[in-house]
Amino acid sequence: MVDAGVPSGISSSLAYRLSARWRLHAGLSHNLVGLGVRGGVRLRATTARVSPTLSLEAGRFARADAGWLAGAVGAETDTASLQSMGYAYGGGHAGVEISGDNATFFVELGAASIGGTLYFEDVTEQSGVQREVRTATDVDFWTLSGRAGVMVWF
Repeated sequence: MVDAGVPSGISSSLAYRLSARWRLHAGLSHNLVGLGVRGGVRLRATTARVSPTLSLEAGRFARADAGWLAGAVGAETDTASLQSMGYAYGGGHAGVEISGDNATFFVELGAASIGGTLYFEDVTEQSGVQREVRTATDVDFWTLSGRAGVMVWF
């Protein structure tokens, strides 16, 4: 299975059909900053070629340097550079699958809870002495999420 979405990033997973309606998947993801893992379960409403689906998924991205990303979008990085970003997420989706004999295309929309810690480094000067100050900020929020992809069956 290969897919792309938010907040799951670009992912490659192994998918297993428990039955004609139930699927499990687990794999690796990348969010343009760091590597992650994810897993989930999907239920097809019918066994027809086109079927509504419900899915649950959870994943985690390891902390990685996101400073280049801030610079790429034009953010000011001179005094407070985003040094490390990692997060965990979990969510649910409703969507549709279009199945062929050996492949399935899917599109899903839903909501996800994201939690993580952002780390910033700043250099300050007091009495002629420079000090590096590291600040951690916890973030937890809900957001819209979605993904699209293809499953190939062997």
